[in-house]
This record gives sequence, C-alpha cells and structure tokens, in this order.
Amino acid sequence: MSVRIFRLCAVLVAVLLLAPLLAREAAAARTIERPRVDRVQIDKVVYPGHGVDVWRASGQLHRLSETSLGFRRAIRASLDRTWGWSDDDPDCAQAPVATVKEYRARVAFVENLGMFSGGPGDAPEKCARGGAWQFFVKRNGHWIFPYRLGGQDVPGCRMLRHSRIPRMNGATECVNGKGEIVPYRP
Repeated sequence: MSVRIFRLCAVLVAVLLLAPLLAREAAAARTIERPRVDRVQIDKVVYPGHGVDVWRASGQLHRLSETSLGFRRAIRASLDRTWGWSDDDPDCAQAPVATVKEYRARVAFVENLGMFSGGPGDAPEKCARGGAWQFFVKRNGHWIFPYRLGGQDVPGCRMLRHSRIPRMNGATECVNGKGEIVPYRP
C-alpha cells in the first residue's frame, strides 16, 4: 500500500510542478493554431474607371468591402434617403445608386449619387431623378454626407478647404472667389 501512496504523491507533485509550464505551452500552442487577426484598415481605395456602382436593395454593399463598416452604413443611409425622393414608391426601391470613386480613412468621393432607371432591379423610367457628386466625411467618428459637400457644378475652393478635403478624385479643380476654375490646392 505504501508504494501506491508514494507513486500517487509523486504524480501529484509532478503535476503541480509541471502545470504552470504546461499551461504556458498550451497558450502558446493556441496562439499558433488560431492567430489573432487584427482588422486591417485600408487608408485609400481608388476604384478604376468611373467607380463602383452600389444600387439600393441589391445587396451590392459587398462591393465596398475594402472600406470601413461605418462608411458602408453611411452609403446605405444615403441610398435610403435618396429613395425618399420618390416618396418611397416601392417600384423605385431599386432606383437609388451610389458610384463610389475614391475612399480614404476620413473622406470619400462619390462620383454620382442619385436615382436612375434600370439597374439590377430594373427600376422603371418614372423613378429617374438624376444625380450629383457627393463627398462623405468622417467627423467625430461618424461618416456624414452634408448637402454643401455635393452638387452638379465644380466645387468651390473655399468650401473644399474649409471642409479639409484633400486633393483627390472630385477635388482636382475648383471655382475660386473670382468665379474661375483653377487647380485645387488644399
């Protein structure tokens, strides 16, 4: 009986001494097996050609997967707001489209935001309302799309500088105080 107790005590001592070492090894093994993946923040995305079209109610927000979740939510909100131009007519639910040309960590340029016929949902002609360019900006951690940072004409230099828009797509030229179109210099 004493040999059995001796062996049991030896095993318990060994477990107590080795437990901290084994715990560290197990933690290291878990780290190797399942490495922690930090979210990669892409600071700049320039889409080729005229940009990437995202139609409302089409499930196409995945086309902007390189952008932040907050920006994609702002695009979705802008498409929903644009649908309101049709008094939320169910036939026009697919008509709003945003054509994203360039995304940066704190500002993005949407080459065209509006309502058009056609698209993946084949929106009828009655839904077409036209569109305009729009800058989206990140302020206090939230993406916003102020009306003053959108339009159909060349943007004003003062407005771009005041809003801290960098030189990028949509901000290569501007209208100065004399009404002249000049190269934009932030």
